Amino acid sequence: MKVEEKEIRIQNVVATAYFNQPLDIDAIAKAFPHVEYRPERFPGLPFRLKKPKTCTLLFNSGRMVCTGAKSEREARRAIMKVARELRAVGIIITGKPEIKIQNIVASGSLGGTIDLEELCERARVGGSLMYEPEQFPAAIYRMESPSVVFLIFSTGKIVCVGAKKEEDVYEAVENLRRRLEEIEVLHEEMPEMRKQGGLEAMAWELITVAQMLVTRLGDRLRCRRCGRKLEVGEEVWKHYSSRKRSNRTDYYCKGCYKKL
Repeated sequence: MKVEEKEIRIQNVVATAYFNQPLDIDAIAKAFPHVEYRPERFPGLPFRLKKPKTCTLLFNSGRMVCTGAKSEREARRAIMKVARELRAVGIIITGKPEIKIQNIVASGSLGGTIDLEELCERARVGGSLMYEPEQFPAAIYRMESPSVVFLIFSTGKIVCVGAKKEEDVYEAVENLRRRLEEIEVLHEEMPEMRKQGGLEAMAWELITVAQMLVTRLGDRLRCRRCGRKLEVGEEVWKHYSSRKRSNRTDYYCKGCYKKL
């Protein structure tokens, strides 16, 4: 299953711009009385636009930082609009600013649940992977190419940060999806899925106990309800539970599953 662009949303684009001259921040603050400029707290002046809805920080050095845009094009358009508005009130600005995209934040879904425990056990996705469910419910994955960082949740939701181009976001998400499918930790469909008040997402999957699972869990591989030790080759129900503060995988023998 290929991840479509419509399933990934750009949430924020951070861009910087440089003028080859200093900016008179005090004069800008006087020309735009609605701006909140408190140099004793922060040296930058926040210049907000309603369309596109962005906030651009202006500094005496001539540096600008734009946040809040939903695309590269929108970020560049916002910076150029700020420059035009400054010129309109008499602020001297020569030439065009040098604009660079510094960070793109995107979120979306891979269209299925992810077994984070199995992901960490197999860990053949390339790059570096860290998962500490007691501290944070998502796995943190640093992809090498494109160079981005993912937050991966067991519900299939993801957050991608660090991209410099929009196409890098879509390429990175597709690479991630393909790698998760290759190691069989992305489950596109489950027999049963339900949510309770937006706090918990649960899914069931019928599996056959493999030797690798027995080796990894050892004596802990028991039926959650009756406590019986599960054997290699036995069909059992695997239960994923994803909460805001923890993730959990339990196993139930067929007899106990029918009694739930």
